[in-house]
Amino acid sequence: YVVLRVLGPDGEPALVNQISTSYESKHASSSGGSTWAPRKDGSYIVFHHDHGYDEGGTYGIEVTSEKYGTKSIRYELGGKREFDVRFREPATLEVVVSGFKGSKHANSVALGLSRPTNERRARSETTTVPDRNGRVRLGPVESGEYELVIFVRVGRHNTIPALRQEVTLPAGKSELVVAMPQLHELVIAGEKGKEFDLRAERDAGSWFHMSQRCGDDGRAVFGPLPAGRYVLRRSGKSGDMTVTVPCGEVVFRASEYNAMKVSIRDANGMLARAGLADGDLVVGIGGQEFTSQAQMQMLFAAAMMSGQDTTLTIIRAGRTLELTVDLKTTMQNADAGPGGSVRPVAR
Repeated sequence: YVVLRVLGPDGEPALVNQISTSYESKHASSSGGSTWAPRKDGSYIVFHHDHGYDEGGTYGIEVTSEKYGTKSIRYELGGKREFDVRFREPATLEVVVSGFKGSKHANSVALGLSRPTNERRARSETTTVPDRNGRVRLGPVESGEYELVIFVRVGRHNTIPALRQEVTLPAGKSELVVAMPQLHELVIAGEKGKEFDLRAERDAGSWFHMSQRCGDDGRAVFGPLPAGRYVLRRSGKSGDMTVTVPCGEVVFRASEYNAMKVSIRDANGMLARAGLADGDLVVGIGGQEFTSQAQMQMLFAAAMMSGQDTTLTIIRAGRTLELTVDLKTTMQNADAGPGGSVRPVAR
């Protein structure tokens, strides 16, 4: 277990409303609730949950106070297990969304404050729906650097960041006016009953995925969507189509998957150690260039099953080169982990 002494700005014990735990390593992460309880001396005991993942990661505890906001600490196995969590004077942000009132998409937006991260996928501290005049009160949170995010609800279970703006919040009350983001519909001309999948580009700083079926008029409608690039795919079929919103109505024409794009997350992972670089396009194996997804998957499977070195044809920064790799060891090494991923794309 871990012992927390949670203090307010004056050094006195602070009331805690929620405590949650997390785990993070190079190859895994998780978060969720926790088991915790107050002690007679005013501190809190939080039971350590060994998430059962690989060794070498760090554990996190996030403490939320209704009065002061949220603060977190991290610890390692075998290390310190008692911590002081001291809140600073809290900050609040009053936001007015101009153009909100009267917008047909007003019921689809919510605002939140997030801590900036390198990957720009930040955890939302607070998320609130504006009132009918477009006003939102966010906080209290700890004073500091944040991103103000306007989220758009797309369908029943998806949200997309439509606006991100860096804000510095001092202790006390701050005010800000932001414009209602421009939102659009994407109409796909297809066939009655056919289903299409839409997702944000992987490098767009957000993630979502949703499906729509063509109605009696042969059209599938996605939206409201913020401007940007999206990837469209017909359910059950290979190949995709990149669309740039706003674009009105489009006719779906898929590009066949004929390459594998490499994404490197860990410079010490097996993909990087094999000589692959982030953004590489693998376009052939053993001297055979890919012509379809089925052929590409067959060649990859055969190379991995052989357990022998194979030659990859790669396009890197516009240049074509060859790289000798043991795919089985690179992709399945359980100790070091691949440190990234490869996914089918159209080139």
